[in-house]
Amino acid sequence: MRPWLNRPEAYGIPLNYKTLEDVLSGKLGDYSACQIFTPQKTQFDDRVLLSLLFKTIEPTLRDIMEKMTPEEFGYGGISPSEIGPGLKERRGMILLIKENIQELELKKGANAKKLAALS
Repeated sequence: MRPWLNRPEAYGIPLNYKTLEDVLSGKLGDYSACQIFTPQKTQFDDRVLLSLLFKTIEPTLRDIMEKMTPEEFGYGGISPSEIGPGLKERRGMILLIKENIQELELKKGANAKKLAALS
């Protein structure tokens, strides 16, 4: 049994000091989010490394990302026709759907009355 699987840190919540202490003391064994501190690595999770070094590498990362083009971020393959309607159009579509639902509810009520009259 791996006791850390049910820990919130396993699902994206930031690591806390107690978790790091438990890993360093061996209480959590090969806790995947802290593999930088544990031997027998089968894969590498860089959350701890980034938390330790982020202030050092942040300016370099920002500089690199500011120079990247939208295509390098993966946005180059999306055309405007694939994006869909904007917020204003979506709100209009929602209003039309609500009106359609109201009409259907009225028809449903009328049909229910007709069925009740036949009974």
